Amino acid sequence: MKVNNRSLPERTADTILMMIHRENLTAGMRLPNEHILASQLEVSRSTLRAAIRILTEQNILRVERGSGTFVSEQFGMSGDPLGYSAVYDKKKLVADLLQIRLMVEPNTALLAAQYAKKQEVRELYRLCSEMEEDELTPQKRIEKDMAFHQMIADCSRNSVIYHLIPMIHQMQILYDYVLPKRHRKPTNLEHRRIVEAIERHDGAGAFERMQYHLLVIRTRLGIDDSDKFV
Repeated sequence: MKVNNRSLPERTADTILMMIHRENLTAGMRLPNEHILASQLEVSRSTLRAAIRILTEQNILRVERGSGTFVSEQFGMSGDPLGYSAVYDKKKLVADLLQIRLMVEPNTALLAAQYAKKQEVRELYRLCSEMEEDELTPQKRIEKDMAFHQMIADCSRNSVIYHLIPMIHQMQILYDYVLPKRHRKPTNLEHRRIVEAIERHDGAGAFERMQYHLLVIRTRLGIDDSDKFV
């Protein structure tokens, strides 16, 4: 009887996924180059490419041509896991998602202040710097913003929060629908102040600065206390 009829690329994809968990690779981290990884896994490069395609389709990996293969900021998410596309009132959806963010992310920042390591704080500062680059495209800025909040979730050492953040951060993609004008400079400053509190291991400060950041977003979006757009 045939016990395992999974193809070699599928089994290789499973091995890569186990490697990601074993080595605690987090969103934005780069995998070894194709030659090294194929050698480590003892598979051909064509098999490796097929495995990477499988993981890319599952939003576990993302490939940047000329740069390499990275752990996706939307690790493990299907295209629309919470059915956002079926919600007709996108403005109400943004308000609801922001309400969830206010429940979750200030406490996530508090935990990050407790557990963040020096190299993780450096990574947060690096993401801040990249978001401040004038030549960054709007799409890239959204990706960096999501990576920033995902990194804070990773620092919290809470695996549920880590996987929840990408789902509630689909809100970022809806911002342009609700609020085409961006407030880049104030947002950059808010991000840096959050990281400064995390760096000092100031949990209360990180909580307050994340909460302030999200409340400012709510004001910019024109959402009142009843979660209605004004």
